[in-house]
Amino acid sequence: MEAPEILRALRAEANPANVAGMARYGISTNGTLGVPVKSLRKLAKSIGRDHRLALELWDSGIHEARILATIIDDPALVTKRQMDRWARDFDSWDVCDQACQNLFRYTPHAWEMAAKWSAARPEFVRRAAFALMAGLAVKAKSAPRERFEAFLPLIAAASTDRRNMVKKSVAWARRCVTQVLLLLISLAAFAQPRKVAITIDDLPRGGDSRDARDLVSIRVLTSKLLDPLRGIPVIGFVNGGRAEQLGAPGLQTILKLWVDSGATLGNHTWSHPDLNTTPLADYEADLLRGEAAVSQALGRPPLYFRHPFLHAGKDTATRRGLEEFLGEHHYRIAPVTLDNSDWMFAAVYAPALKADPALAARVRETYLVYMDSIFAFFEQRTREVVGRDIPQVLLIHASRLNADSMPALLAMMRRRGYQFVSLEDALKDPAYSLPDNYYGTGGFSWIHRWSRTKGMPNKGEPDEPGWIAEAYRNLQKVQ
Repeated sequence: MEAPEILRALRAEANPANVAGMARYGISTNGTLGVPVKSLRKLAKSIGRDHRLALELWDSGIHEARILATIIDDPALVTKRQMDRWARDFDSWDVCDQACQNLFRYTPHAWEMAAKWSAARPEFVRRAAFALMAGLAVKAKSAPRERFEAFLPLIAAASTDRRNMVKKSVAWARRCVTQVLLLLISLAAFAQPRKVAITIDDLPRGGDSRDARDLVSIRVLTSKLLDPLRGIPVIGFVNGGRAEQLGAPGLQTILKLWVDSGATLGNHTWSHPDLNTTPLADYEADLLRGEAAVSQALGRPPLYFRHPFLHAGKDTATRRGLEEFLGEHHYRIAPVTLDNSDWMFAAVYAPALKADPALAARVRETYLVYMDSIFAFFEQRTREVVGRDIPQVLLIHASRLNADSMPALLAMMRRRGYQFVSLEDALKDPAYSLPDNYYGTGGFSWIHRWSRTKGMPNKGEPDEPGWIAEAYRNLQKVQ
């Protein structure tokens, strides 16, 4: 649908009686049609996310069109400049609050803009600051406590503003922020530290780019990836076949960087075959071929094996056959609980670094928000499936994106209360002995495997943003 068609539909539902009723609640009647919010949400569902259309609807100046714009806009595409412009346009408390709750609190700029607007002079801009703080307190309870504590002096400073629209918003923010702080303080008092094992696949470099796969480039990438991880237990899973341009000596040079940094190594096969489409005998031969380079780097055979694509067997015979083979060769399977689409972000990020630095920055910023949501989802799902927190196993890939993002990723994990443990220590938890009866073509978290074995309803982790998926698909078309 285009903006003119939507505006015609809104005007067709105009209800002057509703406008009069809205006025009694202090809602502006300027450009107001009287269309119920319930109808706007139904219309938004049929439209879907559309940033361009949201901007056009906002610029119409129609009250209900602006509320609709806040529902259909894409938070990932909203800029600070847009937020400032829309805030300056606020002329009614309901549009202000709808913008904050439907859209602004989900943007990467929410915390910054809430603080900025708290000192603004215009009444509705200042109201937006505290409406946004209240919204963050409701939807972002997993944020670090310090972020909410930083709101307290801002709320106190605005408590002397006697303008009705600001006064009510300040009280709202004070109530919500205080409640979430009490909750976080209570949880901190009783919570045990969370634990996570970091595992990194597709050494020496994942499939994020066909360029920069020479020894010098991969050495630089590897050093940048590993430097923040020094002192943290890490295991890297090796695909020797990804090192064609390095040759055997070059691969050993890169693997030595890993071992010298304190990391250990596991086998991820030679060529990353898919067990769903590769005969078991050929798959096993590829696995053994991959073992040699890892054994040379470690000075001993590797202990852990990670299935490419997390495909562990499309049927009972295949899965049991591979597990018997792994047992005969003294391998332990390296499960994954924190599964995600970092590889998709990485594939978009690497070419953007040269072609579109602004896009690369946006990808990286969005990736960090996405990974935070992955942790939040699996923390909750683990408690639903296992009944308690367990040491998690994170899977990410050896990519330029993770090399550039590692300090921020580690900071995010620490904010969420994680201590870093080895894969060996994580797997000592009894949860990793839970029954896993899944056979099929899917490759996903062991949390999902356990939930399926228990007969629980499926519940999937957050998807990557649509624009990332579209950019990835477009890249695949030209490669």
